[in-house]
Amino acid sequence: MMQKAAAIIGCFVVMALSNAVVPVLPSFADDSASLQGAIYSAYFLGALFTVLPAGLLSDRFGRIPFIRTGLVLTLLPGIVLLFVTSPEMLILFRLIEGCGAGIFVSATLSWVNSREDHLKLAGIFFAALNAGLLSGILIAAILEPFLGNRGGLIVFTILSVVPCLLSVFMAESAERNVVQAHFVDALVRYKWMYLAVFILVGTSGVLTSLFPEFTDYSPQGLAILLGAMNLSTIITSLIAPHIPLKPIAVIRAGGIIEGIALLMAIVAPELGYLVVFFVFVLTGAVIGFVFIAEVGYLGSTGYTQGTLMGIGNAATYGGMAILPLLTGYLAEYAGYGPALGLIALFCFSVLLYIGRCTCTDSPGNAG
Repeated sequence: MMQKAAAIIGCFVVMALSNAVVPVLPSFADDSASLQGAIYSAYFLGALFTVLPAGLLSDRFGRIPFIRTGLVLTLLPGIVLLFVTSPEMLILFRLIEGCGAGIFVSATLSWVNSREDHLKLAGIFFAALNAGLLSGILIAAILEPFLGNRGGLIVFTILSVVPCLLSVFMAESAERNVVQAHFVDALVRYKWMYLAVFILVGTSGVLTSLFPEFTDYSPQGLAILLGAMNLSTIITSLIAPHIPLKPIAVIRAGGIIEGIALLMAIVAPELGYLVVFFVFVLTGAVIGFVFIAEVGYLGSTGYTQGTLMGIGNAATYGGMAILPLLTGYLAEYAGYGPALGLIALFCFSVLLYIGRCTCTDSPGNAG
């Protein structure tokens, strides 16, 4: 139980720290859309740097050392972030903190997907991940009038001590998957799935990073929107393990739904808060199903999970880091409509290639 607690609480805290700056991004970035995108994306870019090496190395050296390292690299930069003031230093230490997050998430998902109860535990893990994202936004928004723009960072940096201590009790899980996964083979075999995840998960980062400047909503109003997106992901990630999902069908539907949601997002602020709320809820719901479809399938392939999860997490964090940064710069120079429209086209493009994936609709028959 304590092993699972370390994984679940650690995931919650790591993700809460990633979002603790979101409702107050304009105060950190001098109302610059590109700077806001950079501060937000730095965390996920740091994770992108480390998820793949951590996954590959965890197959060779075990998951636990990397889980513990990731937690320490979450705690220490978090302390520094409580005191730095310049946007450049914020970006740097968000990057370092993200590196720790990438190491932790990749090693922990490999640990989760190596267990017999991997699908159920993956649902709980992803629910905790999104509960962290939700809590980071809400706590930061609630504490902003009292503790300023670092209230969320203070709370979750202190809380990160708990999983660091609990990780002492973690032990390696017995490996269900006996075939050693090789990086190039895994990347080629599942490239279309990874690309789809890059786009569909990254879309949530686009909405998260752009809407503080795109609208004139208060930090509390934004917190409700972003919290609703994460809450819908929590719900679908807990439901999805109990539904016989077909990966290709789920991802294809996800591309259609998210593309439509992004097109709606362009005009939603003019149509009212409820329409914007619906866009965020719809996007979040898709993410939960897409993630469980991907993780459930990869966990049933018979391959060791470090490499597969490393690539999958690289795709996830790549989308969260690169797409918001891209759309932030595009929005600053071409407007928010073209920026969101471009990402909508990316979502629709999933329909053109996901059917070519060697993943089958029967997860037991990989390749």
